[in-house]
Amino acid sequence: MSPAGFTPAASAPMFQVASDMADLVLRNGRIFTGDRARPHAAALTVSNGLITAVGGEDDVAALIGPDTYLQNTGWTPDGSDVFSHALAIGRGAMPDGLAVQTHVVAENDRVASISLWDGTITRSGSAVDFTSADFLRIEDGVAAEHWDTVDTCSSYEEHQEGCS
Repeated sequence: MSPAGFTPAASAPMFQVASDMADLVLRNGRIFTGDRARPHAAALTVSNGLITAVGGEDDVAALIGPDTYLQNTGWTPDGSDVFSHALAIGRGAMPDGLAVQTHVVAENDRVASISLWDGTITRSGSAVDFTSADFLRIEDGVAAEHWDTVDTCSSYEEHQEGCS
């Protein structure tokens, strides 16, 4: 699946250096490649801290192994530390920020959480109030796969940026 309005080029992966299973796969993203012929990709893999493949989701599917962390929204830098990175980013941008989990549902190996966020953006001094949702698949007590979504429209509207 690709983001709305984005169609990755078909055919062979634009870049692949290894055929070993990936440690991390970022999917459903809009990845800038720097290649004028194929400026965007939808997925990439990381193995041993290095990007090992860039292309479409079908291109990286064969590199997903049983221990591969899957990040389905493409922004989290390191799947194994997904929440510590998210908290560090949030605290840097919004030190007085507060996230309240208003709903948490878990069944078998799946967890869904809805959070209300409130705080002040450091750079602009603007107050923000938005909602996010996280969906996780748990394996052996740790997050093995993650999806998230954020109500960016509310945040943009608060800053008179508009939302399209």
